[in-house]
Amino acid sequence: MEFSIKLSLYFEIKDSYIYGGEDSIGYICTAIELNHLNYEKDNLFNKKELMEVYISEQTKNTAKFCKIPVECVRVISKEEYEENTDDD
Repeated sequence: MEFSIKLSLYFEIKDSYIYGGEDSIGYICTAIELNHLNYEKDNLFNKKELMEVYISEQTKNTAKFCKIPVECVRVISKEEYEENTDDD
């Protein structure tokens, strides 16, 4: 069986110049869409170890993009992201 999935990761970013430097907090969402996945074979969505590696790499890449230590990047829930990025 093949299917398509969109995976979004949400991050809280601290101390990045992008959001104002030291003591600032901002939020980033990254997303990928994968098509024609075969769920019967090991892949990012059905093997925990692969998902953990993906999340770790995305966290490191986000820190590098923001020019901050990886400790300043925290994976958060979609709900927390939406609460803190609501334009109302």
